Amino acid sequence: MNWRVDRAHGAGALSVLNTLRRAYSWTMVHLPSGLALGGLRARWAQNSRSLFTHYQPDVREVLISSTPDSLDDFDPSVIAHEFMHFVVHTQTGEEAPGGGHLYKTDPPLALSEGAATALGQAALGSSEYISLGKYWQLQELEYAFRFNAELPAKLPAQFGVPEPVAQERFGTSDGSPNGQVSEWLDAMIFWDMMDGTSAAEPHDALSNDIFGLTYTLLVYLPGSTANRGAPGHDLTDALDGFLQYYGPALREDVLKLTRERGFPYSPP
Repeated sequence: MNWRVDRAHGAGALSVLNTLRRAYSWTMVHLPSGLALGGLRARWAQNSRSLFTHYQPDVREVLISSTPDSLDDFDPSVIAHEFMHFVVHTQTGEEAPGGGHLYKTDPPLALSEGAATALGQAALGSSEYISLGKYWQLQELEYAFRFNAELPAKLPAQFGVPEPVAQERFGTSDGSPNGQVSEWLDAMIFWDMMDGTSAAEPHDALSNDIFGLTYTLLVYLPGSTANRGAPGHDLTDALDGFLQYYGPALREDVLKLTRERGFPYSPP
C-alpha cells in the first residue's frame, strides 16, 4: 500500500509523524554515549489561529499548527526544529529561553534556536530551511521563509527574505562576543561543523563532526560552569566545548568558521 503524505490529500498528521520519525531515528544514531531519548507526544492543530507551533517542555509535547497562512504540518524544517528542542530539553533539563528571535537577539536564545535549526536540518539531510505560508504577505511565493546554511553570511536578501533579516546574519550587534547575535549565524556555524567540506567553502575545513557538536550541546554545556561570553550559555561557550572535545588541533578550523560569519571568537 502506498501512502500519500501531501497537502492535496489532507495528510497533515501523517506528514508530522513522518518527519518526527526521521528526526528521532537520526538522533538515536548521533546521541553521545550513555544518553537515550524518552517519549514525545505530538499534537496536530488544524485551522486554529489561537495555537502556534512550539515545543511544550512541561508535558514533552510538540504542537504543530496548520492554518492557511502557516502550513507547519508540511514543513519538515519547522517540525524537525521543534523536535530538537525536545532533544535538548530531555537530555539537559534546560528549556529554551523563549522570546522573539527574528532579528539579532540575546546570545543564549540565539544558541538555543540556532542549535535546534542546525540539528534539525542535519536530521533532514539538507542545508535549506523552508517554512511554508505567507507570514510576510509574499503572495507570489509558496513559502514564507527560506534559509540556506551554505550561503555566504553577507549575501543580499534571497528567496523572498526581507533585506533586514538577511543582513542580520553577520556579526554581533556591538562587535563583541557578548553582543546580540542572530540564531542563523549560530546555525550556519553548527551546520558547517556537521557537513562535508567542499572547494566552494574554503572557510569550512571541518567535516562530519556531528558527535563533537552533540557532545557539546548535550553533555559539555549542561555540566559546565564556565561562562566566557554573555550571561548564560552561548555560542562562545559552545565553541569552547567543541574544542575541548577535539582538542587544540581544530582551533584554526573553528576560527575560520567564526571569521567567515563575523563572530569575534577567541579560544581559551
